[in-house]
Formats: sequence, C-alpha cells, structure tokens
Amino acid sequence: MINHQNKKDVEINKLFTFSFGYLKLYLIELKNCYIITSDGQEIKFKMINYSLNIDYRRVIILVTIILAVILSGCQQIQSNYQSFLFLSTPSDTYTFNYPLNRSAYSIFSYIYEPLIVENGLTGELEPGLAESWEISTDEQQIIIKLKPGLKWSDGEPLISDDVVFTYNEIYLNDKIPTSFKDTLKIGKSGSLPQVKKIDNRRIKFSTAEPFAPFIRYAGKLPILPAHILKESVSTTNSEGELNYLTKWGTDTPVTEIISNGMYRLKSYTPNQRIILEKNPFYWRRDEQINTQPYIENIVWQVIPNRDNQLTAGRKVAEKMATQINQDLAKIGIKINLQFLSFNAKVKRLNLSRDWEAYLGGFVGGGLEPHGDYTIWSVNGRLHTFNQGKQPGEEAIEGRKVAEWEQEIDDLYVRASQVLDEKKRRQLYGKAEQIITEQLPFIYMVIPLEFEPIRNRLQGIKYGKLGGGFWNLYELQISD
Repeated sequence: MINHQNKKDVEINKLFTFSFGYLKLYLIELKNCYIITSDGQEIKFKMINYSLNIDYRRVIILVTIILAVILSGCQQIQSNYQSFLFLSTPSDTYTFNYPLNRSAYSIFSYIYEPLIVENGLTGELEPGLAESWEISTDEQQIIIKLKPGLKWSDGEPLISDDVVFTYNEIYLNDKIPTSFKDTLKIGKSGSLPQVKKIDNRRIKFSTAEPFAPFIRYAGKLPILPAHILKESVSTTNSEGELNYLTKWGTDTPVTEIISNGMYRLKSYTPNQRIILEKNPFYWRRDEQINTQPYIENIVWQVIPNRDNQLTAGRKVAEKMATQINQDLAKIGIKINLQFLSFNAKVKRLNLSRDWEAYLGGFVGGGLEPHGDYTIWSVNGRLHTFNQGKQPGEEAIEGRKVAEWEQEIDDLYVRASQVLDEKKRRQLYGKAEQIITEQLPFIYMVIPLEFEPIRNRLQGIKYGKLGGGFWNLYELQISD
C-alpha cells in the first residue's frame, strides 16, 4: 500500500519514475511477471491499491502509460524444455572418424553435411554445403561454389581449403584405408580426380575422362575440418603409421569431434547411447529465417537385447543362420555357428580374416550403381569373397582372380564411362547376369523396410529413397 498523503517516487531499475500522491490506481497483479534489476535481483509486481478523487481521463492516460512500461519490462519465463528425438540402434558406433568407418550403424548423417545432397523423394541433386555447381561441356570438370559464411561446429570458418584437404589428404591418400577411394577411381586406369582451390569458396574437380557417377559421389562425401585434422595426416607414430589412423576413435572426448552438419556430439556412453545437440553454427534456415533443425537433441540409443530390439535385422539374421544350419545338417554338412556383434564381425572379416563363410548384408548403394564398385572391384575393400591386398598390407600369397571376377570389374568400369543412361543399364545388367551365374554371394532375402515413427513427429515425408528422416531438418515434435 502506498500512502496517498505523501508524494512518493517509485524507481524501477533506474529506467523510469512514477509520481504518486493524488491518484487512485488499481494495478492488476501480474503473475510470473518480473523485472531483473541491474544488481541481479528479481522484483515481482504486487497489486497496488491507492485511492483519491481524480480526473478519470488523466487516470486512463497515465494508467495506460504505466502498464505499457511495466509490460515492456515483463519477460516471459524461459522454459528449459528441449525437444528430444530417440532413435534405436542394434550396435554401438565403430569410430567417430568417418573415412575409417566400417559399420552400417553410425551417426555421421546427423553430424556431417556433404557438398550436394539427394532429395529423399525424387533422388534429384540439391545443394548442401554447395551453393551451386557447373559442369564443363566435355564433362571432365566440375566447379563447386560453397555457400557464404559456412562454419564448423566450433565456430571456425569452413572454406574451400577444407574441401581440398578432405579429398587430397584423406579420401585420395594411399596411406589411409578407406573404401571411398574405390568409388572415385576413374576408368580402366583407375586414375583419381584432381581437386584444386580456385578461391575461398570455389573448388575445381577434374577427371581424365568423363565419369558418370562423379557428381553424385564427389558431392556426397562429407567434408572434414582441415584446422583439426591436418597435423594428423602429416605426422606418424613410433611405428611409422599416420596419426590420423587413430584419430577420433570412440575414446576421444566428444568436444574434440568437430562437424558441420545439423548436430554435434554432446555426450557418449560406450555401448549405451550417444546424445547429439543442435549445431548452433549450422547454415540452414526456414522461410521465416528460423534456424533449423527444429528438434534440439537426438538420443541414439544402443539396444542390443534381442527381446527389446526395435530394429529386427540382427534377430532375423540369427534365425536365418539357424535355419541354414538345420538344412545343411540334413545333407551331412556341419556348421559351427558364431553369433557376433556387428563390429566384432567387421573386425573378423577385414582385419583377422579368420572366417570361412558369413551371413551379412550390404547397404548404402543408393541410386548410383557404381556405389557397389568397392564390392565388385577385384581390389575393392568390400570384395570379401576373394579378398585382396589392402593399403599397408603385404601381398596375399596364392591369391588368384577368376576371369568372371575381372569381367564384372571391367563392366563396372565401362558403365562408369558411359553417360547414356540406357547403355549404362545394359552394362550393369550384364554384370548382374554373371553374378547370378557365379554366385559369389548367395542372396537369401530381399527385405521389406519397416520404420515405426511416433505420430508426434510432424513433417514426415516418407520416401523409398530417403526413408522417414531424410528431411530431418524440418521435422518437429508436437505436444
């Protein structure tokens, strides 16, 4: 209560002054309305009851002014609520280093952005980090221009130096064992593209001959931070191996993993979960200039327990293996089954090579058939049915390449050199015919994809190519 017999000044935050003493004022109590003073104190408004006969027109004017000033100082209490999208995976991540990854289960699509992306509905190429691209008339040069103002998740600028570094020092580096190099080999000679900087936003990719898959593969590979990784590709450990080969393993503190995609690493609990948070430096905005993605966090939950596994792939594979074992036993063939986690199986296949047969699958080929070249190339990293020497390894004694193996390899190379889509399909079709006859792999099933998504997730545009989350940046979680 303010004493009406004494004129009194009420000063709030030293910004404005009210004089009272001859007015009757009724101010409605404003719940949860605060002003933060310069010394950090909170002042909550209470009802003020003050009486005196007045000129009502003057009262209305003054009350309007007072309320306008008070309400301008009232700020809505900020909610601590953040949206979380929970995703399940049957296996933990293999590494945080994208080019060294050998697992189908990873978070890289959430934390990295390529130069060019595919629309998940149409398959059409759309700008990612790139603003635009131009293809020369002889189809042997592509000039890609980056968007202005791109940044890494640590706030450092992302420029053409990062693109040139990523290709020349990592993807095309003979000392780094990555399957992506296979898809970038051009023609029968297996020559590699040249990648050169024009200026801070433009990069020129050159090929020795026309290479039909190049725009999709050159554009779709994630770009890596030169300012973080450059030293690791130019220095070695005590055994003479590049330090890069042990860079960004799963034992790396998450704050050291620098990315450029929608999200960045927030926390990692081995064999349990990875939590991603919205990347504050991500470039994408909606039509109202709001930052995207709208979902602030992703929880990538590892659920290896078969009874709780939402993704049924591993469970199905084990049932298939058991059925195969039973069928072969009927004709006198005995199999010693071992059920391994995905990452353990990858290590057995590619590192120790201690196996006789395995049940597995390949994913990720996409629209471009040349994406499978690393499987069918006689020297490809995923040519598992007759594995060859890999970078840093000694030659495998006694290894022989069959004529049909080499023919498949040759057909894939020829198809990559032809720009006419009809002729390309014919060449790939011939390769498929040889594969069907020789059966280096016995194809067991063609799976149907089932992707359960909660109805609270708004904006889903499910497509055969991109699934349910290809447009993750515009998805929202309803209340």
